[in-house]
Amino acid sequence: MTSLEQQTAVKQIADGKYQGNILEDWKMWVPVGGYLTSIALRAAQASSTMVRPLSISCHYLNEATFGPCELDVEILRSTDRYESLLVRMTQDGKDILVCLVSAAPSGLLGPEITWHEKPDSPAPEELEQTILDQDVIDIMGDQPYWKNLEFRMIRGLTGSHNYPHLEGLTDEEFTELRFTPRRDAHIRGWQRMECGEGFTDPWVDAGRYIIIAAGLQFSVVADP
Repeated sequence: MTSLEQQTAVKQIADGKYQGNILEDWKMWVPVGGYLTSIALRAAQASSTMVRPLSISCHYLNEATFGPCELDVEILRSTDRYESLLVRMTQDGKDILVCLVSAAPSGLLGPEITWHEKPDSPAPEELEQTILDQDVIDIMGDQPYWKNLEFRMIRGLTGSHNYPHLEGLTDEEFTELRFTPRRDAHIRGWQRMECGEGFTDPWVDAGRYIIIAAGLQFSVVADP
């Protein structure tokens, strides 16, 4: 498996213009949005004078296909402490996505606050890897996207968001109950992406977070 750095790489073809390659490694029927956004983020990095990204807001305009894509980057504003960039991805003249990226240098002072207490949960090495049930594979197919991610989900949550009556269930009882509507959209667990680990480049690492966050949104909503 190639690294996320290689999978999201872009090549400059003109001033502010880049070419990327959308790989089938990230296929969930079609190219997944988090992966496409990570390619756009690398194009922003190639044009930026800043060390790290701060935020990204992305609009998906049309479905992408696997293969080459073109990216246009415009620096909207640049100072010593901040940069704003606009990235547009196209394929054969068709808009795929547009995103607004903000970036900054390193070493700026910021708040050092723990916004939320760490949840009471087992460490990832204490949990078994979550295997997709056959019914999910029957619906979604054996898509390459899943091979990039490792899930270790926690069953039998405790606390205000607990799904009642899951503790101590047999596999058959759990399978039947998980189709019953629940109180809220909430899951807890660990997720990793080995092809995106170990990088010191904050732009590449930001792409890893984007893909993981995008992947978890679907399961949070679909579970209940």
